[in-house]
Amino acid sequence: MRKNSIFFILLVVICASCKRSKEKEARFILDNFATLEFIIFEQPGKSLLLPDIKLVNIQDTLGTVIGKNPRRYEYLLKNRINVDSFLKVLTDTTKAKAVNSSFLNNNEFQGYFYSTFYDDEGNQGSFREEELMKIGSKFFLAEKMGHQFRTRICVGINGLDEVEYPYKDYTLLEALVYEALFERLTQENAEEPTLLQNLDAYSSKAISSLDETVMDSLDFVRASAFDAMENDDDLKTHLLGYIALKVVD
Repeated sequence: MRKNSIFFILLVVICASCKRSKEKEARFILDNFATLEFIIFEQPGKSLLLPDIKLVNIQDTLGTVIGKNPRRYEYLLKNRINVDSFLKVLTDTTKAKAVNSSFLNNNEFQGYFYSTFYDDEGNQGSFREEELMKIGSKFFLAEKMGHQFRTRICVGINGLDEVEYPYKDYTLLEALVYEALFERLTQENAEEPTLLQNLDAYSSKAISSLDETVMDSLDFVRASAFDAMENDDDLKTHLLGYIALKVVD
């Protein structure tokens, strides 16, 4: 069987890490599993009140599943809820929590959570290897501070809006890739992943090739890093291995 065919089979059940539930539950109230908190951010001469949506540790059937792989759900909370909508009502925490509740109970948003629990006849869809690598590469964002470039793995601001697949929803694939990357990067006492060493090499090569013909140096370095990571064997090995471990029986 060809490698891509094997990969297609792996990703038919993507984001269904709890496997098929024999006792399928109906929609659940996400207010019980996520809460809106408020952080005071101190700046010179003023304090800012900022919203922060966090998972709640609940030891029931669904809460236990969330607790096994929390990062994919954190991704949904951070990237599929419009935090800017809270800004007009932040001074009234009751209204802000009501806005948060309306987001959590939105059918589309609940659908993302629901799909991570149940594998119902392929509702999550399937993804090909090229799609996985395209999504994975966009988390490696090049930035420019003054005359210095740096590249970081970013969940909030990244290149995912540039993905050339406008007619397919990649939210669940994004969540799994985020989980796979950050689970590895946050391992204590672990050696630096080879994929990060590769990223540094790709970025350095792009920077060294800059000359007066490059109209926008940041766009050039950023696009170069995206393209290189999309074809990086170490990134591919890590993502495929994580999927095999966490998603497939």
